[in-house]
Amino acid sequence: MPVSAFNIFSTNNLNKIEQLIWDFLQQAVKNKKSAFHYPTIATGNQRRFNLRTVILREVVRESHIIIFHTDIRSKKIEELKSNNRLHLHVYDKKNQIQIQAEGKAEIFNKVKLNELVWNTLSNNTKSAYLVKETPGIKIKSEKDFNYLDEKKGFRNFAIVKVDIKKITFLNLNYDGNKKALFEYGRKNIKYFWIVP
Repeated sequence: MPVSAFNIFSTNNLNKIEQLIWDFLQQAVKNKKSAFHYPTIATGNQRRFNLRTVILREVVRESHIIIFHTDIRSKKIEELKSNNRLHLHVYDKKNQIQIQAEGKAEIFNKVKLNELVWNTLSNNTKSAYLVKETPGIKIKSEKDFNYLDEKKGFRNFAIVKVDIKKITFLNLNYDGNKKALFEYGRKNIKYFWIVP
């Protein structure tokens, strides 16, 4: 049974807290009941940001990378192409944890990696990419769109890898909130307590 966030936080061991964050991220890939399975991401430019929920698809802990899938025609891809900085937010009510992460996104489309992942997806998941119309356009009714064949739909499938550069961790607690910052360099991690 995993140790609760409060117990780890109460040890004042920043290394353990950082490990806990990545444990939760890794477990959330398969655990649909985890708050970490559905992070909110923010993308945008200097004028405005857009928020949306994505599904966590993979975590490469050693490299501090998280991965989600999206439609190449979506607004978030357009935004990431002009500004690859991405912010991620998770609030886990059960564990009283808030995570804010910052990273740089890399987009993959119509490459071997996409083909390998595409072949593992269920037909239900693939169907989101088979819609002929571009995500976000106005339609007359909720079913007023057409479907592409699988080969054409595959072209819409994008993988986004986010190289996490910084994580802010907040533990909300009646005995006093605690907050920590983790900065990821090329070869090291910097740990800091910060004022909540």
